[in-house]
Amino acid sequence: MSRRIVISISIVIFLIAVLLRVYGISRQSLWYDEVAEETAFKRQFLGDMSLSLPDTPPANAILVYAVSKLFPDSDYAIRFVPFIFGSLSVPLFFLLGKKLFNEKTGLISAFLLSISPFHIWYSQDARMYALFWMLILVSMLYFLRALDKPSPANYSGFIISSIAALYTLQMFVFIMFVQFLYLIIFFKKYKHQVLKWIAAFSVIVICYLPWIIHQLTSLKDRGTAYLKPVNYFIALPYTFYSFFAGFSIGPSLRELHINPSLTVVTPYISIIFPLFILYSTLVTLGLWSTRKDRAEFILLLLLIIMPISGAIVLTLLNPRLTYNVRYSGAALFGSLLCVSIGIDWLLCLKSVKLSKYLPLVAIAAIIGFCSFSYASYQSDVKYSKPDIRSAVSYIKSHRSADDVLLCVVDDVTFNRYSRSEDIVCESLKSAQTDNKKDIEGVLQEMAENKKRLWLILSREWYADKNGYAKAWLDSNHDEIKSLHKDITEIANVDIYCYNIMKTKDRIHSSGGK
Repeated sequence: MSRRIVISISIVIFLIAVLLRVYGISRQSLWYDEVAEETAFKRQFLGDMSLSLPDTPPANAILVYAVSKLFPDSDYAIRFVPFIFGSLSVPLFFLLGKKLFNEKTGLISAFLLSISPFHIWYSQDARMYALFWMLILVSMLYFLRALDKPSPANYSGFIISSIAALYTLQMFVFIMFVQFLYLIIFFKKYKHQVLKWIAAFSVIVICYLPWIIHQLTSLKDRGTAYLKPVNYFIALPYTFYSFFAGFSIGPSLRELHINPSLTVVTPYISIIFPLFILYSTLVTLGLWSTRKDRAEFILLLLLIIMPISGAIVLTLLNPRLTYNVRYSGAALFGSLLCVSIGIDWLLCLKSVKLSKYLPLVAIAAIIGFCSFSYASYQSDVKYSKPDIRSAVSYIKSHRSADDVLLCVVDDVTFNRYSRSEDIVCESLKSAQTDNKKDIEGVLQEMAENKKRLWLILSREWYADKNGYAKAWLDSNHDEIKSLHKDITEIANVDIYCYNIMKTKDRIHSSGGK
């Protein structure tokens, strides 16, 4: 292809990426982690103790905090930060695919990333992942360029981007393992650069030491987290499934959190199975076609294996963490590169009848799956983030002056949207162990001298996963059915209101029985 055609296709792919990531960017409410990111910098460095100290480095939190100060209460502005980094990742991925393989693979890779439901989701999420993944691409590009041309500019680009990535998320250490292991495996080829690479990695580690020291000195100030056991036989296949399907095909995140078993997956097998066949075939073709080039094959395997195995090791070593797909999200790039190479291999296939239609069928199927997932993400409330914004608006219009509000779990998000000292949602912080007596004690204390109690349930698998709060309220008080809202009306939020005073009056009139 001529340079003009490549540039034209690249621009079209970039515009697709921008449009898919900017559309509906503020339609959904912020969720707990995004609100926590909004306040992370204040909690780390400005003495705000509204939540426990965050474990993550501050690079993204500084940007989000700055934007929130310039545009207070703007969901759009906060999410514009990941939108920028997510969009820029697409041309960077093209450059990486081109550097590793060829322009055609680079263009296919960029297109797959541009329509990736997984990447789009995090490009509209204010956490650090969009910035982190973009910096991974920059670091890998300069790493490969420095291997080919060990110039000061390439080493400087590698060092700066790697330090920035470490200060965005400490998981970058596993990408450094990819780079380090690659150098070890091909030591003979790059032995003349060994001192330069030792110096480069040393500078990165030295520059990261201040954050390591800060983390060690602040360990005592961090709260505890509610953790649930992980079934890796489900978690690992779901990791790859999410890379290709996003979170909007098959079981929702809520369903999987509440019941992480195969019984939740079975009803969706009719769409999961063809998706699995398509992507597993393309990934296998991609790896198989690179088998003769040892460097390409090993780098692809490392880019897939190390982020996932690193996330598993980290969550096993850190009692505050539970394995999550996003922790291993850097493996998305290796996975998509394999798919791209598989499609490229089909494009070059000449020996099979009707071979010219196979890559078109594969690309059409990928576009179909991605479009379906994207449409579900934008329109199906089952796959939405908890709509705390709408919950706050509803309760504001129906509450009385002396009502009491209890959130399970999104009290931080609720209070961020309410912005009112008169409408404060309390939480079950004392019941994180899911202790029934603790929860009932909290409810009894809250209901004292109140007329009505509102119960707002969202992400309840983190606290009161057995439903003790609602069970106690149902047993002891009358629900006001006309004020009930469930997840079909307000996405992934259940709202209940109980008449406390009426129950007390009934008990009093019956002689305390």
